[in-house]
Amino acid sequence: MANVPKHKRQRLISEAKPMIGASRKCREMWREIRKADFRKEGILNETNIRLLFEKCGSYIYDLLRLNTPAEIIAVFDTGADCQLN
Repeated sequence: MANVPKHKRQRLISEAKPMIGASRKCREMWREIRKADFRKEGILNETNIRLLFEKCGSYIYDLLRLNTPAEIIAVFDTGADCQLN
């Protein structure tokens, strides 16, 4: 890293900061997904995703840069079958 210019190092550090604690954030999101799927069907509809986003919206933005439940569905429900792909 000694050969990397200072402005590039600072940019790398600023982009990496949201990833600090990523495993904890993912674990919390998984816990909220399990709570939202209270019927244990493995189906996440827009209502369940909205609940997840209310609880973990900042984590979702930090890790994935997604701002709305609709964006989450668009990214992860590629088959439009209400199951995460």
